[in-house]
Amino acid sequence: MSEGLAAEFPAIESRIRQGEYAEARRLLHALCRGKIAREQLLPVARLLRQAYAHPRTISLLARIVRPKGRRQASESASPGERAEYAYALGSLGAMREAFALLESVSPKAYPEALFFQGVLNMQRSNYAPAEPFFRR
Repeated sequence: MSEGLAAEFPAIESRIRQGEYAEARRLLHALCRGKIAREQLLPVARLLRQAYAHPRTISLLARIVRPKGRRQASESASPGERAEYAYALGSLGAMREAFALLESVSPKAYPEALFFQGVLNMQRSNYAPAEPFFRR
């Protein structure tokens, strides 16, 4: 991981913890303007989720999760990348696609996927189906 980019993470995390989401989003927006190495996509996507920057998460991960052309054969999305992308989609209302992607993620590979399924069910007011995802 590039030290320059990783050095920005603590400042952004601090803004998020302090509830300064607009400032965190501003910092993340500036960070996303440059080229982000593949191994940095997931940490950046996590920060974007925590800062409620779901559209930016989708634009960041779309080329990996939904590749087109030559990239399809050479790169595949990690379970974490698929789960973060799915959560962002669901947060913006694309629930069917979000749940389809989340079901393809092994809970052993990315445990947060279960939490995401529970939260998205709650957003749809499906409380009973959400409960098992919080108990696993």
